[in-house]
Amino acid sequence: MNILLKSAAIAASLLVMQGCLSTERYEMASDLNTTDSELERLLIEANAKDDRTPKPAIELLAIYAYDAATAAVKSNEAKLALGYYRIAAIGFWRDDIAANNQKLFDVVNAAEPVCDAMTEKAPDRDCFVIRFTPLLASLEEALSAQPPIEFSTATTAQIQSGLATLFKLGGESTGGIDFNNGALPNLINQAIAQQSFLSHHTTLNQYICDNLSAAFAKYVSVISPYRDNAKGTEAEAQLLADHPLYKAYRTIPGDLVNSQQERVEYLIGSKVASCKSRGE
Repeated sequence: MNILLKSAAIAASLLVMQGCLSTERYEMASDLNTTDSELERLLIEANAKDDRTPKPAIELLAIYAYDAATAAVKSNEAKLALGYYRIAAIGFWRDDIAANNQKLFDVVNAAEPVCDAMTEKAPDRDCFVIRFTPLLASLEEALSAQPPIEFSTATTAQIQSGLATLFKLGGESTGGIDFNNGALPNLINQAIAQQSFLSHHTTLNQYICDNLSAAFAKYVSVISPYRDNAKGTEAEAQLLADHPLYKAYRTIPGDLVNSQQERVEYLIGSKVASCKSRGE
């Protein structure tokens, strides 16, 4: 079962074009909305199956959207381009085809200067989703790479390998968005950076916060046995040093929380203000 909440709601943000449109622009806007609706339909279908098998139909839609975005940029239709880039980014994430990981980053790299050039006129929802998608994909990849380990029979090499994999999930972030670099801290840092947006978009804020809580709870369940196995040794101190978020989680005073889930929610809320305020 997937840990991340792959709600179709993050995809649907139809572009409303106002004023008089040329025939070409009207057709492009209509096509964007049709493509958006098709992505939502495919995501709902994928959610129902809840698997990680390759999804060629979503891949084809992502390829189409990426090409359409490129054409829209050439036609100086930046808003339309960003709508297509959003669809392409989500598509290359949700097609569950590992070979398309680089295409996801290509989409983000192509969209970023368009978002930057439009400044406050950019469709904030599109730019938000485009920037968050690779972080969610990286987090999902890191979560799915956590194999179970039996410490009573595990070799030193197996434990070290498990720790290296775990570091990709929760190790201290160095600021990147690749698939090998503190995926959970990266997502938290991006949520912190996007507080202005999240504070005004409650649905997407709920989506991000719910994913952070679910992912952090899974992270705790995976890392805790490693700490228990190393308790009282230098290895425990190193583990906590390598995973500052987990260390912060462990040091939350007991009188502030009554359960592991409350401890998780407290940690996320202490880092991401909009997640704390969502329940108030």
